[in-house]
Amino acid sequence: LKALENQAQSAGLLENPQLEALGEDFLGNAASSGQNYMQFTLSASQKLPLGGRLNQQQAVFKQQWKTQQAQCDLRKRHLDQELSRHFLAVLNGQESVALAQALLARAQTLLKQTERLIEVGKLTQLERTFPATEVARLEIEREQKQLL
Repeated sequence: LKALENQAQSAGLLENPQLEALGEDFLGNAASSGQNYMQFTLSASQKLPLGGRLNQQQAVFKQQWKTQQAQCDLRKRHLDQELSRHFLAVLNGQESVALAQALLARAQTLLKQTERLIEVGKLTQLERTFPATEVARLEIEREQKQLL
C-alpha cells in the first residue's frame, strides 16, 4: 500500500531533467590536421507531458491504491470473521464441557441419594442401575468433550 501511495504521489510530478555532455574530435579532425581542439556539445532536456497526462497517471495510481486498500480491508474483515468463528468454537467447546460436568455432578448426586434410599430400604438394588449407568455414560461423554 505504501509503495502504491508513493507511486500515486510521484505520478503527479514532472520527470527530472536530463543533462548530456558529448565530447568529439579529441585529437583534431582531417580538415584541421595539426590543430589541437575539441568540440563539446552540452544539452539539457525534460519531458513535458501534455493533455493532462500527469493528472491521468496520478488518477490511475490513486485508483490502484484504493483498490489495494479495499482488498486489504476485505482480507482483514475475512481474518476477523475467521478469528471470531474459531473463538466461538472454543467458547462452545468450553461451555459443552462445563455442561457435561454439571450434568455429571447432578447424576452423581442422584446416585448417592438412590444409594441412601436403598440403605434405608425404600428402594431396591435394581433401582440403582439407572443412576449408576447414567453416571458412567456422562463420565464418558465429559471425557470425549474434553478431548475435543
